[in-house]
Amino acid sequence: MLLGDGITIQELQPGASITLEAGGDISTDNISSIDGVFALAGGNITTLAIDAVDFVSLDAGGNINTGAFDPMTEIADAAAERGAWVHVDGAFGLWAAASPTLRHLVAGVERADSWATDAHKWLNSGYDCGFVAVRDREAHRAAMSATAAYLMQDAAHRDNWEYVLDSSRRARGFIVYAALRSLGRNGVREMIERCCRLARRMAERLGTADGVEILNDVVLNQVLVRFTPPGGGDADAFTRQVMTRVQDGGEAWMGGTTWHGMGAMRISVSNWSTTEADIDRTADAILRAAAG
Repeated sequence: MLLGDGITIQELQPGASITLEAGGDISTDNISSIDGVFALAGGNITTLAIDAVDFVSLDAGGNINTGAFDPMTEIADAAAERGAWVHVDGAFGLWAAASPTLRHLVAGVERADSWATDAHKWLNSGYDCGFVAVRDREAHRAAMSATAAYLMQDAAHRDNWEYVLDSSRRARGFIVYAALRSLGRNGVREMIERCCRLARRMAERLGTADGVEILNDVVLNQVLVRFTPPGGGDADAFTRQVMTRVQDGGEAWMGGTTWHGMGAMRISVSNWSTTEADIDRTADAILRAAAG
């Protein structure tokens, strides 16, 4: 079940209620899904009461479409009162913690019980490379461990295969180590801040054109764009058409998404080598595609 931009509440017991300021109480007795609860709450999720919830997962590390962050401190307070486990899905946004200017976005993230983030996004490593951190060592081990006659377990010693789901794997960690050693703390910070600055530049370039709408507040590196055809018409179909034209042109590649029922182009700025010139050239290509 999805609450807000990314709060996921699982294992709700019958009769549990979720209270949102300006949204009233929403009971699990009479709903099968609460995907639309954010709209019911009028966009206000600063006051949250959770009853009988075992697990709460937050897009605290940046929503995949908008880059928005859930209010971690308030949610952690509510979860702590009920003894709920709080997990942070910080696929790319958790890296905001590396920047003094962006760190406020992840305020309260230290209150979580577990965190996950990707290396294949902002660290530009290969796919299937990420991190997980779990506060409760024994809970982590119990969740990951498998049982078989040939798997010898020792209570005093934890083998590598007891940290992840796959027993055999390539040395993903070496790539991450090399990237972090190469960039260093300052290099990671600069890359994160530059990508976010370039995302804002893209939004500014596109947002001034007729028939182009930026759907999100660009707080991180994600830009959502929607296009209205000249003379009016189906904006969803035209947005897909603009994306296809840009992709076919080979200047840049960006995918599509659906946001609050609207088709949109999703631009994610995360490559270490992207420059202002790249952003300007891509913006020009997008605007040409939108112009037909």
